[in-house]
Amino acid sequence: MTMGEMLFLLKKEKILTESSLKIVSAFMEKWSVNSFYAVIECNLITDTEMADLISREMKLDRIYRLTSEMIEIKCLSMIPFLKAIKYDAIPLRLVGDGGNNLEIVIANPSDGQALAELEDIT
Repeated sequence: MTMGEMLFLLKKEKILTESSLKIVSAFMEKWSVNSFYAVIECNLITDTEMADLISREMKLDRIYRLTSEMIEIKCLSMIPFLKAIKYDAIPLRLVGDGGNNLEIVIANPSDGQALAELEDIT
């Protein structure tokens, strides 16, 4: 989901109006953040509501509470720390046949650049 698609979805869901879109755009420009964070920081939607909306639209599993028991410790070193911080991502566990695929939890799964960089790492 691109940032434009996200903004379109938020308008379709009547979360964004034309005037609030201008506010979000100004916020994005001033603080150099993407629409995901701008909409939340402008208090137009809560982070929980945004997560529910994105998981529904992208057909992704939604984790409501991440606990340390869910994380395989050996996976933590599979994503460089600074990349994990940059993209609000946590390597979770190895899945698939032979455990060859790293499952990642990410705060903003609509960030295509983050997904591409994390996919290159894993």
